[in-house]
Amino acid sequence: MNKDILIVYHSETGFTEKYARWLSEDLDCLAISLDSAKKQNLKEYKKILFGSWMMAGEVQRLKEIQEICPDEDNCVLFVTGAAPANFADNFTAIHTALQNLDFDIKYFYLQSGLNYQKMKFRNRMVMRMMNIMLKIRKPVGENEIMLKSILKNSFDNSRREYLVPMENYVLTGSEEQK
Repeated sequence: MNKDILIVYHSETGFTEKYARWLSEDLDCLAISLDSAKKQNLKEYKKILFGSWMMAGEVQRLKEIQEICPDEDNCVLFVTGAAPANFADNFTAIHTALQNLDFDIKYFYLQSGLNYQKMKFRNRMVMRMMNIMLKIRKPVGENEIMLKSILKNSFDNSRREYLVPMENYVLTGSEEQK
């Protein structure tokens, strides 16, 4: 097992954990939950991959990344969400959130899905309100049309191949496949 790399993840409905497990298998390293990571000495790891999820344009528990991974050079962020990977608003939101933390690290967005059954009540209500808002008003632009269609029902669009650029970056420093 690769003892230089650690994956730390925060997952509510299972998508971020699924990607963390796949990464763990592919990189032959340990994956642990954020709550478990807070109880361990993480200084022995040369690279920490921090995974979380995005809802309504906000990366959940992102502020804790600096506690888990204080050295920017040794940290990579991956964020899962329902929107497709080409949804530019997600990259803007992640970039802005990292700037607000004054934390300059490499990050990757991985489309996953929605699971209303596993969502906490509060988050289900947020999503319900977004759905109602999108139904009431006429969608403005392609992004809102796309959001309106994907937020209707639970779905899983996680794909292991979405990890390839991130895995290449972690192993070689480049997203390109060798």
